[in-house]
Amino acid sequence: MQTDVLIVGAGPAGLMLAVELRRRGVECVVIDRQLSRLARIGGLALNPRSLELLELVGVLEPCLEQSIKVKGTRLFAGPGRSRYVPFTSSDQDLSLTHSGIRILTQQVLESQLRQRAEELGCSVSYGVSFAGLELDSEAERAMVTLFTSQGQEVRVECRFVAGCDGPYSSVRQAAGIDFPGRTLDWIYSIGEFAINWDLPANEMFEFLGSEHLLVALPLPESGRYRLTTWEAAPPSPNPDRVEHGPLVSPPTLLDFQDVVNEVVPFPTGITEPDNLHCFRVGRRIAEKFHQGQVCLAGDAAHAFPPATALGMNLGLEDAYVLASKIADGGTQELLESYHKERHEASLRALHQTEEAMIDLSTLVLQDERDDRDAQNVLMERWSPHERFIFESTRA
Repeated sequence: MQTDVLIVGAGPAGLMLAVELRRRGVECVVIDRQLSRLARIGGLALNPRSLELLELVGVLEPCLEQSIKVKGTRLFAGPGRSRYVPFTSSDQDLSLTHSGIRILTQQVLESQLRQRAEELGCSVSYGVSFAGLELDSEAERAMVTLFTSQGQEVRVECRFVAGCDGPYSSVRQAAGIDFPGRTLDWIYSIGEFAINWDLPANEMFEFLGSEHLLVALPLPESGRYRLTTWEAAPPSPNPDRVEHGPLVSPPTLLDFQDVVNEVVPFPTGITEPDNLHCFRVGRRIAEKFHQGQVCLAGDAAHAFPPATALGMNLGLEDAYVLASKIADGGTQELLESYHKERHEASLRALHQTEEAMIDLSTLVLQDERDDRDAQNVLMERWSPHERFIFESTRA
């Protein structure tokens, strides 16, 4: 089997890469080791840059139909202490086509991108695992070994291999690319619930307590919210090992109700729990975003806490930029420029994420700061870091 680009991983980054490559006339194939990606929890928030990308590749309208727009965040720090901060202001970047934050489940986003990729002639196969690769630097080709879920071996010859297979990326490991960083002494719990409260349905809410931070994001399904809470954790016994994923023991409804009782300043009950997980998180950025003919995008290239919900958006940007570099010839100089641009963007996103855990109390809720200061803080947390979509690409 032969193709120009083998994409390993059918998440948002891998599928966006496939769509943009096909739009630019580049042959590609997508594989994913999971038989189905439907029963999983993933990203939710799409920022204005990502909406612009989705419009460019032709999937924005169905995504908007299945999403909701969040107009701002309401911050609570105990009884009688709260502030509403909109996500847009009179100082908004006028070059943006879209404003605000859209909440769309990752499952719906993946479904729309997959349909678009297949419409453009890209094959997307599930239950197929990456097993190894051999690089021929002189011929600028790669030979990749895959295995189907039935154990059948498949060999694919390609010009590029794109690792979009998450923080434990097999492609990154096979290419010998280091993933420096550390495991953080934090655990976050996540779950989805029905909540009946007298709060606006088009806002997100952040509750700051003495021991917990609770974030509530509205889901497209009316009356349901995704709750996320953070707490300190014992140091990892092996902080150098990649740890960025769900732990064995998930939280319970009672665990979340206890946090809600602590931080929400009015009686609130939560019911109908779903997608309950605890995660250990790390902060890591790949040393290189490409090694020869192997390229990385999305969580395979960067992993950090989801405090700003930038991870999925960052991966969509990675994919769009990488597709342009490959379509323009994929020379080593172009791939090196991809590494430089996206590594710098990842560093900025990491900085934004680390600042986000402290800005609620030190920047947003301080009385001496006016609403414009608060808006600047929130937009810094929820905005991307570079503009990759230029007027010349709108044709």
